[in-house]
Amino acid sequence: FTLIIWIITAVIVFVIGEIGFRIFRGQPDHLQAIADDQKRQDYLFIPNQTKSYQSTMEGEFEYSARFNNFGFRGKDITMAKPEDKIRIFVVGDSFTFGVGSNDNETIPFVLEEQLQKLGFPVEVVNAGQGHTSPVTHLDNIENIDLQFNPDIVLLLFDMTDLRDDLQKERNAVYDDDGNVLRYDTTYEYRKKSWWLTLVIRSKFCQWIHNKIVRSVRKIQVLGFLNYMKIAAEGKRAKAEIANLDNIKSKALIVEYDQMVLLRGRQRKEFIDWAWDHSTKKYLTKINTLLKKRDVDFLIGMYPYGIHVAGDEWENGREYYGFEAGKVYADLYPFEIMENFTSEYHIPFINAYPTFKKFDDETDLFFDYDGHLTPAGNKLVVKSIIADQNFQNLLEKHRPAKESF
Repeated sequence: FTLIIWIITAVIVFVIGEIGFRIFRGQPDHLQAIADDQKRQDYLFIPNQTKSYQSTMEGEFEYSARFNNFGFRGKDITMAKPEDKIRIFVVGDSFTFGVGSNDNETIPFVLEEQLQKLGFPVEVVNAGQGHTSPVTHLDNIENIDLQFNPDIVLLLFDMTDLRDDLQKERNAVYDDDGNVLRYDTTYEYRKKSWWLTLVIRSKFCQWIHNKIVRSVRKIQVLGFLNYMKIAAEGKRAKAEIANLDNIKSKALIVEYDQMVLLRGRQRKEFIDWAWDHSTKKYLTKINTLLKKRDVDFLIGMYPYGIHVAGDEWENGREYYGFEAGKVYADLYPFEIMENFTSEYHIPFINAYPTFKKFDDETDLFFDYDGHLTPAGNKLVVKSIIADQNFQNLLEKHRPAKESF
C-alpha cells in the first residue's frame, strides 16, 4: 500500500511539474529531437528560406542567412555543374557556415569573390553546417554534395571535430552488421536510455536533468567540497573537470570537454586514441570516396583565438577552462593533421601562420562566442588562395576555353 502511495505521489508531482514548466518554459523541442535522430537528410537546411540569428551574448552580433534552392547557405545553384565553372564545395561546421557573419562575409562567399577577381571562373558552395564533423561530413558528402559533381572538395577541419565524432558515435544506432542506421540522442553506447527519452519529451525532466542530474555527476567527479568551492569562486564545474590532470575515463572527457583537442599535449593520450579510433577513420573514408569519384580533396585548418593572442576570444574562453590573457603555443592539433595529410598525400592548408602574422588590431574572433569574425574569415581565405596546391588544382580544372 505504501508503494502505491509513493507511485501516485510521484505521478502527481510529475504532472504538476510538467504543466508548470510547459506554461512558463514552453513545449519540449521535438523538432530538435527529430533532427538529431536522422542519419541522412536530403538537404543540409530547409531550402528557400531566410533566417535571422543572434549571439547568445546580447549585442555581440546579429546576422541573417539565406538558404538556397538546395538548402545550402548562399545564392541559388543548379544541380548540373556549369560547363564554364570550377565548382568547389567547402565542407565544415559552424565556422564554415559562418556564424556571426552575413551571407557576403562567410569563408565560401569571400573565397568565390576573391578567386573571381583573380580571373578564376569558380562557383563556391557553402556546405557548412553547425555541429557536424568528419563522421557527418562523410555522410553528407556521399549522399548530398556529390550529386552536384564538384571538381574540388575543401574540408575545413575544426578543433571541436574530434570530440564531435566521438559524441556522434556515442549516440549511434547500428544494424546487425555494425553499420550506422541513425544518430539518436536517446541512445548511449548502443543502449536505449529511458531517462534520456523522457528528457527529450518532457520539459520537467529536462530541467531535472540539467539542474540536478548533471550537478550530481559533477559532484561525483570533483567531490562535494571541491564542487562547492568552485561554485563559491564563480567558476564553471564543467571547465574545471575538463582541466583535471587525473581524468582517465574516456566517457567523462567526451561528456565534459568539447574543446579537448585544443588542450594539445595535456590530453595527448586521449587525443591520440580518439584520432585513431574515430576521426582518422572518417577522414580516410572521405579521401577514398572522393578518389573513387575523381574529385580533388584538400583539408584546411584554422586556429582558435587562444592560439593567436591573449585578447582574442577574450571573454568566452574561460567558460571552457582556458586562461584569460594567455596565448597557447601548443600546436599539437596541427601536427596531427600535418602527419595525417602527409601520410595520405592530401594537400593541407594551415591558416595558423597567416593569423600569427596579422598585426592589425581588428578582432579575428568574437569575444564571447569564439567564432571567426568577418575579418577572421578573410584571413582563412587568404591562406587558401596563397596555397600552391590549391592554385594548381584551380589550373587543372580551369575550363579549356579559359586556359591560357
